[in-house]
Amino acid sequence: MKKLIISLAAAFMLLSPADSSAVEVRVHGRYLWSMSFLDHMNTIDPLNREVQGSQFQAYQRLRLWFDMAVSENLTAVLNLEVPRTLQGSLGVGGPGDEVTAREAYLSWKVPNTESRVNMGRFWFHMPSYTFDTPILNEPIDGVMVNVPLGDSHDLNVAWLRPQAETAAWGTAHTSGSSADFGFLSLTASYENLKITPWIMGGSIGSNVFKNTLSATPGAQYNPQTPYTSYPRAAMRYGQQEGAWALGFFGDETPASGSTTVWMAGFGAELGMFDPLTVRADFYYGGNDASGGAAREGWYAALGADLKTSAWGTPFIRGWYASGDDGGTKKSGRAPVFEGMGYFNAATGFFYDNTLLCPTIINRNPNGTWGVQFGIKDLALFSPRITHQLSATWIRGNNSVTRAHYRAPEGSSKKFALAYEDSPVGYMTTADSALVLDFITEWRLYRNLSFAPLFSYIISDFDTSEDRWGAKYDANGFRCTLSFNYAF
Repeated sequence: MKKLIISLAAAFMLLSPADSSAVEVRVHGRYLWSMSFLDHMNTIDPLNREVQGSQFQAYQRLRLWFDMAVSENLTAVLNLEVPRTLQGSLGVGGPGDEVTAREAYLSWKVPNTESRVNMGRFWFHMPSYTFDTPILNEPIDGVMVNVPLGDSHDLNVAWLRPQAETAAWGTAHTSGSSADFGFLSLTASYENLKITPWIMGGSIGSNVFKNTLSATPGAQYNPQTPYTSYPRAAMRYGQQEGAWALGFFGDETPASGSTTVWMAGFGAELGMFDPLTVRADFYYGGNDASGGAAREGWYAALGADLKTSAWGTPFIRGWYASGDDGGTKKSGRAPVFEGMGYFNAATGFFYDNTLLCPTIINRNPNGTWGVQFGIKDLALFSPRITHQLSATWIRGNNSVTRAHYRAPEGSSKKFALAYEDSPVGYMTTADSALVLDFITEWRLYRNLSFAPLFSYIISDFDTSEDRWGAKYDANGFRCTLSFNYAF
């Protein structure tokens, strides 16, 4: 009997998977708490002197990651988020807001290789070297495969599905209600050069917009109606599924049929002039729609950092993103996943510096160009206290004739047909702004930092009443005091 038991135990061990073991759960996260003093910079109709003035707001947010690993070859990842909560609202997250699973995916290595597969909802970051990517930097559903090709090359292949009809018992299926994208990139890393060419393409179903807009109270779908005439809530990713797709079309939605969208570009970093590092990005894209739904444009960025021991890292960088012409219905802006990119120009105009700052959240540079000077990693008093300051000048690239109005039937209120109803979101060649930023990070403890941020926007917009229907001539100011606990 003893020999039989030993034989069965040996057979069991031989047949058991090599990676079978107890699951190790690793927890890490980030808690943010911010309070902001604002002047004409809140997210609703900013820089409009007639609408708002000084405000005070405080927020908190918690993100928790659970890495459930059997081994380095097999891990499940769950990212829970207590969303940005306005202090003083009812409950954690406020009325209607709940703790959500921002990411949930399985990460595993293909047996006997170094290739890794992520499947589920994972964070996807488009290649970008100069600024943060304006295209896509958010959790998205799909499958991504990373294939190392030797020591200096990495191949990434992905299938992404940002929109699909919700399946439910007793509910008729609607064809053309999903969108699918394919992505391919190759990163080549050498001693003084890193470059990533990439390509992305996909199909947006004919009913993606119909389902999105009809789900919004009061919105009546009409393919010939510019989408900005629908309620503003239909234009925000996270409030209405599918709203991201607005960044792939012009001022109208396609009348019928699916639409093919394509993009291709590259990013590069050159370090052969150490301590000077030069970075560049470029992409071009469009769709096969016609009329006012057509869209085709490009984006380019170039920057340089000079790392010094005494003065931190001075930098200069700029961008140019094509805009809409006045003589055609077709949009000349580059395609993006609307609301899913983070064009971090380190300014209060485009970004909140990841500090929960109430700001003008224009997350992509479409229809603008600009240049930025600044210095980062500046330690004047202590290595635990670093500073970053910058000055950014921005000008619009959209034709002034594309910003016009129509009066809704039965209403005397005017509103713009551009994708945003003010020069803040749709800058024309008559609009420009200067943004000044100063941010400090003070490490109180190893895991806790205090970050005061000061931003000032000097606006120079076209303030004619027949253009925007309101005076967007206010300057904006923001002071944000943030505490960041990373663990």
